[in-house]
Amino acid sequence: MTKKSDLPAILVWKQLKALGHPLSRTQTVRKMQKTIEVSSKKWGSETRIIDNPDPFPLARKIGPFHNSPLVWVTTEVLDYYERHGVKI
Repeated sequence: MTKKSDLPAILVWKQLKALGHPLSRTQTVRKMQKTIEVSSKKWGSETRIIDNPDPFPLARKIGPFHNSPLVWVTTEVLDYYERHGVKI
C-alpha cells in the first residue's frame, strides 16, 4: 500500500497505471468528458446526450505543445479512487 506522501504531485500515464488504474487510455478519456452519449432499446436507434454523473478527474498538459504528456493531479485521482473503493 502506497502512502499519499510517497507519491508525486502530478501523475503521468505510466504512474497512473502503476497505481492500479483499471481503464485503457481511450476509456479514461471518455470518463473525463462532461457529457456522455447513451442509447437504449426502448428509444430505438435514438441516442441521448446526458451529463456525466461521475467524471474521472480532468487531465492537463504541462506544456503548450500538442505532444506534451497528459498529467493528473494526484490528490484528485486518489479522491476519485477512494469514492469508488479502489485500493491503492
